[in-house]
Amino acid sequence: MVNEFLTNAFLSVLTVAVPAVSGFGLLLLRQFLSKIISDGLADEITSRLEDAVYATTQTYVDDLKASGSFNKEAQLHALALALATLLGSLSQEAKDYIEKNFGDAETYLTGRIEAEVRSWRPNPRPRKRRAAPSNGAARSFLRRNKKRKPA
Repeated sequence: MVNEFLTNAFLSVLTVAVPAVSGFGLLLLRQFLSKIISDGLADEITSRLEDAVYATTQTYVDDLKASGSFNKEAQLHALALALATLLGSLSQEAKDYIEKNFGDAETYLTGRIEAEVRSWRPNPRPRKRRAAPSNGAARSFLRRNKKRKPA
């Protein structure tokens, strides 16, 4: 009688626990796979973006800079070329990922291209740091409370 009661109780708990545990396991698996896919798409976007900026720099910007005719108009044209190259090389999944997570793909990618170009520029000279203003009260406190070495 007790053995049968324990068996029924165990089966009841098992009947409730198995779907809950498997549902949680499926949720974790879905999140894990989603992370793998989004990481792969993010890597694709970054790689293609770097390639597009590099290609535009090599084929268009360097020639204009050498001839001294790289002005604001040429910069905008170079940005449009890099954006067109990038959009042409991205998979539809990557474009959908951008639109789902960041909004308009062209606006997002334009900002990313500009950031990539800025990262290629040499950093300007760092500004000299000014010394912190001296605080006489802090200095006198430290002098007064300075540990003296034993003689």
